[in-house]
Parts: sequence; C-alpha cells; structure tokens
Amino acid sequence: MRHIPPPPRERGLALIKWMGPGIVCSALVVGSGELILCSYAGAKAGGGLAWALAPALFFKFWLQYEAARYQILTGETPFHQLKRIHPAWAWVFTIVGLVAFIFPGNFVGSGTTLYWLSGAGSYVAWTLVCYVLSVLILAFPLGSPSKMMEYMFWVTSSVMLVMTVLSLAWVVKPSDLAEMGRGMVTVSFPAELGAFWILSLMGRGIGGPHMTTLSFNYYLRERGYGMNKYAGTISTLLKRGGKTTTRGWWPDTTPDDVENYRRWMRIMLYGAALLGAGLTFAMVFMYMLLGSAVLRPLGLVPSGLKIALVQGELFAKVVGPAGYIIWLVLASVNLFDTGTGIVDNTSRIVADTMVSTIPRAERYGASRLYWWLVAVMVVGGMSLIWSGRPLWIVAVTGVLGGAFWYSIHLMLLWYWNRRHLPKPYKPGWISAVGCGSAIVFFLIFTVGTILNYLGVW
Repeated sequence: MRHIPPPPRERGLALIKWMGPGIVCSALVVGSGELILCSYAGAKAGGGLAWALAPALFFKFWLQYEAARYQILTGETPFHQLKRIHPAWAWVFTIVGLVAFIFPGNFVGSGTTLYWLSGAGSYVAWTLVCYVLSVLILAFPLGSPSKMMEYMFWVTSSVMLVMTVLSLAWVVKPSDLAEMGRGMVTVSFPAELGAFWILSLMGRGIGGPHMTTLSFNYYLRERGYGMNKYAGTISTLLKRGGKTTTRGWWPDTTPDDVENYRRWMRIMLYGAALLGAGLTFAMVFMYMLLGSAVLRPLGLVPSGLKIALVQGELFAKVVGPAGYIIWLVLASVNLFDTGTGIVDNTSRIVADTMVSTIPRAERYGASRLYWWLVAVMVVGGMSLIWSGRPLWIVAVTGVLGGAFWYSIHLMLLWYWNRRHLPKPYKPGWISAVGCGSAIVFFLIFTVGTILNYLGVW
C-alpha cells in the first residue's frame, strides 16, 4: 500500500504542462477517418449530422475515464489491468490492434498528399520519407519519445487549427454556420447516407478506434499522473535503462489520499474533456463545415483521400494557389502526426503487454522492447505500402477494434473498478450511467457492423 502523491496546482502555467496527454490523444484520433468521413458527411448532408459529433466523443470518453481511475490509483496501465482479469484478454486486444495498425494507411495518405503538392517523385517515395521522419522524431535525443510526441503534437495541432480556421474564413458564409448550428440541436437521419453509415461515423469515424483512444492513458503514465509517478517511462533510443514497473501499488484511503485522487482526476478531466475532446470536436466540426460549404453547393462528393485533393483545387479557385497549398499541407500534417502516433502508441501497448505477461520480457525491459517494436511497425508498414488491406482483416478489425472491444473492455474495466477498488474510489452512479450508455451503443454498433459485412444491412 502506498500514498497517492500530491498533484500540481490546478491553475496557471503549473497546469498547462500536464495537458500533454489530451493534445496527444486529440492529434492521434483526428486522422484519416475524421478528415475524410466528416468532410464526406458535410458534402452529402450539409449540417444534418452535426448532432452526432458530441455523442460520439461522449461514448468514447468513458473508456479513458475508467482506465484513468485505475491508473491514477495503482500506476498500472489499462492492459495490465486486463492481465489481472486474465492474460488472454490482454493478448487478444493487443494482437488485434497490432494487426490493424501495422498497415500504413495514414502514412500512405500523407505521402500521397505530399506527392500531389510537390508533383515530384511518387506517393511511395513520399510515404517512405514520412516513415523516416517519424522515426527521427521519436528517436530525437532531446527527450523521451513521449516528450517528442508532445512537442510534435503541440506544433502540428496548432498548425492544423490555424490553417483550418483560415480556410473557414475564406469560404464559409453565415448561412453555413447557421445550418451547422441547427444540425447540432436537431437529430436527423439523412436518407442520402443511411442508418449504418451514420452509426459508423459515430462509432469509428469520430474519435478513433479502441487502441488509439487509449493513447491518452499511456501518456498519463509518461506524465506521472497519480501513482504513475512511480511507474517509470520509456527511455530514448540511445539511453540505457528507462525501466517501467510491471506491478503497481494499492492506494491508501486516508483523507489526504482521497483528496489527492480527486484532484488528479480533475486535472485529468481538464486534459481529456476540455482540451483533448474539445480540440477533437473543433476539428471534426470544421471538417464537416468545410465539406458542407465547399463541396455540397457544387454537388461534389469525392471518395477517399481524393476529397482532400478536390477541396484543395476548389480553394485554389477562391484564393489562388495558396489555397491549394494550405489545404494539402493541412491534410498531410493531419495524416502524418496520426501515423507517427500510431507507431508510438501501438509499440507502447505491445511492449506493455509483453512485460506484464512474459517473465523473460520483463527482464528485457519495456524500453528495449518498445524500440524493437517501433522497428517492426516501421519495417512492416514500409513492406505493406504496395498492398491493400485484405478484406478479412478489414472485417475483423472493424468489428473488434472499432466496435466490440470498446464495449467489452469498458465492461471489464467498470466491473473490476467497482468490485476491487477501495470504497472511496469506486465508480458511482454517474459513471454507471455513462459507461452503460457507451456499452449499449457499441454493442449496437457491433451488431450493425456484422450485419453490414454479411450484406444484411
């Protein structure tokens, strides 16, 4: 048993440096799905689906919240908690995530936009450049991988936000904003899209799949939230050591410990709800607004990444060549930082699962395993640039990573926290309602996804 360390002051500059996990999570989950699907939704239905943005983020928040509760109290990660329930749970979740994320979708998207932008080389060459640049950022010797990711995401998030706002200022009319406002308070199911497409937008297209959502929780550990202060961090590539603990501590229940826990949870909420979810909402809202203002009036509904190219060409007609450059740079930065985050986060989770379930891996150390896994993700992704993702992998990872795992993992976390945590720290009725609604939604999404793949829906 151990006392929960006191948190920093909840105001001013002392608080800002603890906001990194929220920035990382937002930049990681706002990737190809958000850029393409939200723009597509705006092009097809205008602001008719704006109401779906907030509920989608609400449902995904609860997995982060319950995982953070356990982490702050014990210093153990979400996948270590799964191992306590049964090691098989941790491995099944991990393997599905690794299979899903080793494919280079975001880097290919970033490389393709850079190829369109430069007109030189090929999309393959630019994709390889993106991979090399991501490794250089992670391995940069000025800080640990987590610090380098935070630095990168502060920069890229600021760039994306400024560029998107500038794009809005050029093309959006007051009537476009009014339509989005009406869409946020009026629930509708546009016939142009269909019920399952809308369900997919909420379940997978906004906020990212299961493992990317949990990136927030792994960065809580790196930042030292609560008991994570004692857990250690992943070291730089050239530094030896950097061990992380594989077993946490049980929290004491003195009044000071309970107060420290509540203050840590408030700081976590500032980072998750106010910054992470707020920035994510702002970006997906603006992507949908741009699709509605730019593409819909012309009746253009491009598919896939071509939606970014078409929007860039349209911006060029409005503001000149600068519009084309700004939009494609925005798309490329968006996809690049998500791809880099996926390499980092997937390597962290697999290394964490290995050291918490395999004794020999524990002796080897999480930091060394992390860097080997980064190499696996990069080399494996590079080798798959020319291949499409097989349909069976799309189906399995879509059902599990995008839908089923949310509901199952949240059930397991909530059950464990409710049954095993000391009474002052157990989840209450608000958490029960939030987690229950999220579980029901993702179970419905799971059934809908299976029916869709079977051709029934």
